[in-house]
Amino acid sequence: MMLIVRMYPRYETDSVWKYVESRFSKTKNKDIVPLFMSQQDYQDYVSVVLEVGNEDELAGFFEKEVAPCKEIAHTRTITLLKPSFYPVPKTTPKDFCRFRVALGVNPSCYTKAYDRLLRMDPPKHIRFTYVTYSFGEDDILVSLLAKDLESVRSFVADYLEKIVGVESVRISLTHRTARLADATTWTKALKRYSMSRFLPGAKSAEEDGFDWTYLDHCCVHGAMFDEA
Repeated sequence: MMLIVRMYPRYETDSVWKYVESRFSKTKNKDIVPLFMSQQDYQDYVSVVLEVGNEDELAGFFEKEVAPCKEIAHTRTITLLKPSFYPVPKTTPKDFCRFRVALGVNPSCYTKAYDRLLRMDPPKHIRFTYVTYSFGEDDILVSLLAKDLESVRSFVADYLEKIVGVESVRISLTHRTARLADATTWTKALKRYSMSRFLPGAKSAEEDGFDWTYLDHCCVHGAMFDEA
């Protein structure tokens, strides 16, 4: 399974970022594997995506890896269910930014909405990186690449808001992302959680090779905030 662990700073988010980037990339635990980290614009936390092979090891991971950082004031854990990673073409423009689109979905439409996303063929200026259930503050998370905020807003209006059962949509810019796992571990994870698990015959996520985990310090002109 996969989890997002949000780490909230006592004072400075950047101090938490530096600690996680330095320490978690060296973590040696076959049951708890940090894959990548990210930070949303205008959010006071650092998000770390973990692959969890043994849930019983989580407490030890928090005690050993999280607790030593005195700058971390508290954490919040979000479960990712049925994560599906997409192949991202190498031809993806280097100036694309990563956005997170959080969907609130009527429970009666969970399956239809998720399946619609998996089978969706976005326009060429939008590249999905992953889709997953979260069933917490939000029901489904969509991570995507696009040139700018206006492109995402247009895509949301033309595609996502028209999905039956979608009741709310929030857009946020991913300010920076860094991979914590080594290249081999990351490639294996992409293969394990590829969309081809749910769509037989679909291209595997690791085949195209655009590494969006190194999109750093993305800038979007104009005010950026979570969209209602």
